[in-house]
Amino acid sequence: MPAILDRRFTMPVAEDRPAAPLLRQLLRQWRQACPPGGIPDESFIDPFRLKYILGDLIVIEIVKRPEGGRRYRYRLVGTRLVAHAGRDRTGRWVDEHPDADLAQLAIEVSEAVVEAREPALMQFRRSLLGRYYPI
Repeated sequence: MPAILDRRFTMPVAEDRPAAPLLRQLLRQWRQACPPGGIPDESFIDPFRLKYILGDLIVIEIVKRPEGGRRYRYRLVGTRLVAHAGRDRTGRWVDEHPDADLAQLAIEVSEAVVEAREPALMQFRRSLLGRYYPI
């Protein structure tokens, strides 16, 4: 697997922080949908509301374990991401992702979002065939 470099995430995310206009729009919608001290419920993931970004969106769902703690599952992986990766992880556990570094980063970010009740901006670079790619 390609190495993940410069892994980091930012919380809270300033309105002007995401460089991409679509991410700024998603952040505004997230904040508008938040109840006081909470995070948006599952009705936030409305295909009509989010159609502008749905193909590039990953939704991770929280699953409470009977013995305590949480586990995370990919509830939705956008069609453009599936086409790029060549596989669809929708419905699968995050901790079973074949790239253990990426799985760990996704879990860390998910835990931080749950605890802080704030969205996170995740950034990292990947090394592939001697070149670095921002993600």
